[in-house]
Amino acid sequence: MVIRTKGHVAVCALFVLVFTLSLQVRVFGALDDVTPATFEAKLAPHEETSFNITISSEAIREAMTAMNVSELEEVSLDATLEEQEYIFWEPHAYDGVGPHDDLVFTIFAFTPWDQESPATINVHAVVVAGDYELGWTNVTLYIEPLEDDLDTDHSFHPHSQVYAEPGEVAVTTAIATVGSIGAGVATGGLGNTLDLGRVSEGIRKRRKVNVSRFSQLRTLVLSTALIGLAYAFLTSAIISLGPVFELPFSLPYIGSSLPVSYISGINFTAFIEAAPVIMACSGIVFLWRYILEVLTARILGLKVALAANNIGAVSLLGTTVLTHPYGFPMTSVVEGHTTNRDRGYLSFMKNFGLLALVLPFSYVQQEMLLGDVSFLVGTSGTLIALMTFFYTSIPYQGEGIAIFRWSKLLDIALIVSGLVLYFGYKTSMLPQWVFMGAGAAATLITFVALIRLQMKRKDIKDERFFEEVHP
Repeated sequence: MVIRTKGHVAVCALFVLVFTLSLQVRVFGALDDVTPATFEAKLAPHEETSFNITISSEAIREAMTAMNVSELEEVSLDATLEEQEYIFWEPHAYDGVGPHDDLVFTIFAFTPWDQESPATINVHAVVVAGDYELGWTNVTLYIEPLEDDLDTDHSFHPHSQVYAEPGEVAVTTAIATVGSIGAGVATGGLGNTLDLGRVSEGIRKRRKVNVSRFSQLRTLVLSTALIGLAYAFLTSAIISLGPVFELPFSLPYIGSSLPVSYISGINFTAFIEAAPVIMACSGIVFLWRYILEVLTARILGLKVALAANNIGAVSLLGTTVLTHPYGFPMTSVVEGHTTNRDRGYLSFMKNFGLLALVLPFSYVQQEMLLGDVSFLVGTSGTLIALMTFFYTSIPYQGEGIAIFRWSKLLDIALIVSGLVLYFGYKTSMLPQWVFMGAGAAATLITFVALIRLQMKRKDIKDERFFEEVHP
């Protein structure tokens, strides 16, 4: 029980700290050595443009003198959470900045679908090194009404497609979650719904799993392709706004408006370009999850196999139409008798371990390691990993209910952290360093948990044998 206790305490502490730090507000001095100091653009709702700002070496040397350092550890661009509704920048930060460096940030300015028009939006962003401000820029966006016949070229903006309004994400997530639970109840009753994800996988004594390797490979490939295609459709979609539900009260961050968007068309050129890259990202997520599961199963002395999850697939397809793919079309089956502890460990390792992928995906995006496709790889991979982690932690399917029955506190911690990270990334409300920190922490926790599991494998096997002999 040592691993479990340390695991959920670590998860709770990590994400409470991360979320608290992300909401802090900093106050800086002022330097004007930034080009351009101001930027203006005329946009329609859900339109995008971009521009560069440059921090000169003179400003960097002045900052180094004022801070009395020989190198600036990190130089980043910063804006409030409210202002990040309209801008996104690449790279997120520069590390190890010297006195002769000239830094360039590319800022993408965009507007949401439900932006009122005409309107004028002012965004103030600053470039900082620690608590020292190197420069600033003012972005003024003049929002003009949409024309009746909206041009397709103006409808497709790949950077904007990744992010969404909090209300849009909230309503789609709620529809998918409630719909999945409702479908499970309708097809198998409430009791069977809780076990649905395990597909009657041999929880009974000595039952064998009859799933061929070819069938498992087919499930893995089809599930990878399904999620990859769903996010490729999102990236290349022409999105229209459906009904907007007004709540009688205002929710934190979400507000009182819950808009429903839907895919009304596809930019096929963009889809053909994006699909192979996104499917490769999906394959990395699925393969990493499977490796963690097989490794954990070997330590526990169990045999696992992959199986399709029809409700997860339907949820994914339905929410793709609503512009926010949310569902997981695959689950696992286990041979023979297993305890709550066995199933809890298996589910926790392969679910929580997914967060480790956020670190490399975020790093690729931030450092532009793959050139022009870096943004697509980083955002798609991160979003697929976060969505899968959050969706499979909810206790109405095999993975989620297995963790819940093993440790309710741990499952609640995973759900909360998954909600914060998925929602924060999808709405661009949390800065990139939060996700890189979460990925690094998850990597460490997963590694330590595997070592501890290896050390306690004999006790776990003895518990399983005793429960099987004395049911």
